[in-house]
Amino acid sequence: MSTGPGSNFHLAVEGAYNASRMCGIVGIVGAREAVPARLIAAMRDRLAHRGPDGAGLAFSRDGRTAFGHRRLAILDPSPAGHQPMTNRARTLFVTYNGEIYNFRELAAELMVAGYTFSTRSDTEVLLAAWEHWGLDALTRFRGMFAFGLWNEETAQAVLARDRLGIKPLYYAVLDGTLYFASEATALLVAPDCPRDLDLTALGDYLAYGYVPGERTIWRGIRKLRPGHRLVFAGGEAKVERYWEPPAAPVPDGSAADPDALRAALEEAVRLVLVSDVPVGAFLSGGLDSSTVVALMSAAGEQVRSYTIAFETGASANGGSHAPSHSDVDYARLVAERYRTAHHERRLALGRAIEVVGRVVAAYDEPIADESIIPTYIIAEEVARDLKVVVSGDGGDEIFAGYRWYAKLDRIERRRAWLGPFATPLGWLGAWLGRARPSLARLAHQLELLGGPTLENYFRLVGYFDHARRAELLDPAHHAAMSDDALWLFRANWRPELPIVRRLQLLDLETYLPDDILTKVDRASMRHGLETRVPLLDHRVVEHALRLPIDAVYKDGEGKHLLRAVARELVPPPILARSKQGFGLPRAAWDRAGLMAFQADRLREGQLVRRGIVRRDAIERLLAHPFGGRQANRTWLLMVLDLWLEAHLG
Repeated sequence: MSTGPGSNFHLAVEGAYNASRMCGIVGIVGAREAVPARLIAAMRDRLAHRGPDGAGLAFSRDGRTAFGHRRLAILDPSPAGHQPMTNRARTLFVTYNGEIYNFRELAAELMVAGYTFSTRSDTEVLLAAWEHWGLDALTRFRGMFAFGLWNEETAQAVLARDRLGIKPLYYAVLDGTLYFASEATALLVAPDCPRDLDLTALGDYLAYGYVPGERTIWRGIRKLRPGHRLVFAGGEAKVERYWEPPAAPVPDGSAADPDALRAALEEAVRLVLVSDVPVGAFLSGGLDSSTVVALMSAAGEQVRSYTIAFETGASANGGSHAPSHSDVDYARLVAERYRTAHHERRLALGRAIEVVGRVVAAYDEPIADESIIPTYIIAEEVARDLKVVVSGDGGDEIFAGYRWYAKLDRIERRRAWLGPFATPLGWLGAWLGRARPSLARLAHQLELLGGPTLENYFRLVGYFDHARRAELLDPAHHAAMSDDALWLFRANWRPELPIVRRLQLLDLETYLPDDILTKVDRASMRHGLETRVPLLDHRVVEHALRLPIDAVYKDGEGKHLLRAVARELVPPPILARSKQGFGLPRAAWDRAGLMAFQADRLREGQLVRRGIVRRDAIERLLAHPFGGRQANRTWLLMVLDLWLEAHLG
């Protein structure tokens, strides 16, 4: 038995293989008539920023299914690794984005079964694995991936996305035809795809700061969720989950051995270093990225590390000021210890204001995370030198590092101590927050003391609840939104679990894929950069979630076992520092001019002109713009305003 990238007469490949951009995939499945080449090519080329190393098209024998691909060549950058790729029997073809890190091990297993390979590409191994194991091949893949696969014999298509949602995949089923792409905007090229907003999803954005779950901001377009596959045949789509994070710890506590965790981390780092091009690292100076850089350094060649520093000066031209953020100092400690080739990029207020519109426009959906700006800028810096970079993302979720874990744990204990007095304090806080906006901080603390844990989680990480949306929006727009602003959190809440484990799983299902990983994917792909995340290797995730709670969270502090592992790897000051978010120096920048920029945008921008929000509500919001969630709500609306201007004009 053999497989290989056979030359299908319906396969067309274009372009050279010497540039560097992230891969993009598109497809149309089961059209009523032959798919026009110009249509699938136009969808594909909407993703040209993801990969000009090569461009290809493939068509089924009847022409009613077509795949497109834009390529960033990381593994086997020769023309032999082009996509879409077919097997020799011409029964399967695939368009694929990502990296299957264990492809060499899978290839060895498949060779024993009689398969041969003619490239060094993981795509060829994916095809052989599918031919051999079928749908079960998904459970054998270790890495980050999103792909569409067509089977000529069964007239069936399968879409699949990696377990944690590192790689994106959007789809729409329109009049019995399946469309899919790496980014939602590529689907908008199709004439049948609606281009208007989904108001329910808009309400979700106002609540969460991102559009969560299967929904997207575009009506008719959906996301394939992490750990899910979609099987499409006969005009019908069936979505199935093939993996979910474990919730129960190992009964004997064996996973809590620091040596076992270190071995799992070392293996994950070794796997992400598999590449035919050089690999660098984001280095924030936090525990996660510092540990990753330490393990990368131990694995082989000198690491190229990259850090961003923020300047607090108000100079519009981004003049020289001392960095305000301590991350840069901690990053230097790691860089010096491991003698990395270290690069620092500074970001001043003037530069942030200059690029914010371009950054927001790079996202096919609005996302309110302020760190989209520094992430975009540091990706731009890295891409001058490299095509692949490693990050420490995921450590806060799997090792319970977010500050709100400890805060909610403390609040729950205080509520138990207050007993029946807790609820009236919450009522007082809710009234005070509306009657006295200047006392927002006090009102917030009282609401937390009086509220259940899930509602408190929303108060810490959310933006506009149902009541605030009603005050903000035009009534017609608000009426189209769900009354329950917390539906997503309720759907992923596990009340039977300890509070910290509940919060970990909630963030893994929501915040991580729909905010953090989306932010990193879009920022890096705009600069032709692939980002790899060893802490989200699914075996590392499974190991971490099988730890007893006191191994990850102890005495009010997260990452307990990770610190034990890192004690031998990172400088002591990094172990001692408290959790720092990767965000802008907002307090200083807001007062130096950023808030004024936001106010000008909101008073005359798209939200007011389109009648989505009420002008008087904007003025009330801007009357007390500084501090806490109020400043974050202003930022969220500014991002939405810029996004509407970029995508809807």
